[in-house]
Amino acid sequence: VHSLSLSLRRPCSFSAMAQSRRIVANRRWRIPLQEHSGIHALHQQASATLGNATLREMLQVPWGVEKHNWVAAQTIALFDELVNFVTVLRDTCTPERCPRMCCGKQVLYEWADETTPAPRSLPAIEYMETLVEYAHKKLSDPSIVPQGGEPISDNFMPCIKMLHKRFFRVYAHA
Repeated sequence: VHSLSLSLRRPCSFSAMAQSRRIVANRRWRIPLQEHSGIHALHQQASATLGNATLREMLQVPWGVEKHNWVAAQTIALFDELVNFVTVLRDTCTPERCPRMCCGKQVLYEWADETTPAPRSLPAIEYMETLVEYAHKKLSDPSIVPQGGEPISDNFMPCIKMLHKRFFRVYAHA
């Protein structure tokens, strides 16, 4: 598991620290999109309008845009926000403070994927970092998120739904 932390030589404000970590995180976890692909253009449009539209407008698929391309662009934008959020949580959510990934006292989240199908309990920050790496791998895989007009695979929507479910867990834990 790679560390998302950034060492600072002098103390600074929380917002300055979060901003500097966000810059490092964005460089590291950038999803490679071809500049002339439809997904890249939609991602740029979504990033430019973030916070400027109503929720209904933000979620509506634009006229003339294929649904899967829109979902991919929105998922990449959500992933970028998640990376920033996990980076900020790095100091707060330590293995000592959060020994398990949970939502309240009743709900425990365990990690399982293709390489480790048996669910295993992880400290919250390790779960989040594992999710960031896993999501980066999935969203960078052209067989799942096609670049440049290739056909959408059958496992696109199940994979995206699973990623969204796991992204929500990070927000639910925080």
